Amino acid sequence: MTIETGDIIGTWEGTYCGNNSSSGLIDRNYCIEIDKCTEDGKIEGYASVESGELGEYWFDGNINYETGEISFEGTEWYNNPQLLSFASFKEFINPEENNISGFVSDNKNRAFSLDKISDTYVKRRVNIDDIPLRWNGEYDGTDGSIAVRRNFEVCVQEVEDDH
Repeated sequence: MTIETGDIIGTWEGTYCGNNSSSGLIDRNYCIEIDKCTEDGKIEGYASVESGELGEYWFDGNINYETGEISFEGTEWYNNPQLLSFASFKEFINPEENNISGFVSDNKNRAFSLDKISDTYVKRRVNIDDIPLRWNGEYDGTDGSIAVRRNFEVCVQEVEDDH
């Protein structure tokens, strides 16, 4: 079984067994979008727990193209209203079934399963070199009681990459 990047890139939905402080373990709906997969097996993507209501974050991981072993862990929260913590996911991909399954944090009591629903994903990252440094526009203002069109320009001094 050899895995290819096309088997990995895309949107995956399913469930994982998460911790709930009041009731212990609970199944949660989970969606990941893998938007980057390199030849050396590095993957990146975006995850959403319970349609974003519980949290959304970026993750990094690895895929072994020969064995199908895939692992990833969150790197930065985009939105974390429930103050969730990151868990590590270590699974195996089955490209014939379009499925990833395994266990959360290597805990056999915390099963994890995702099905690939699409080869597409939402591009959430921007290449820093693609960000324009000069922006021009117009807005409607007033000169006393007369409406006038005004031009403006915004110049960005510096864009830093913090990831």
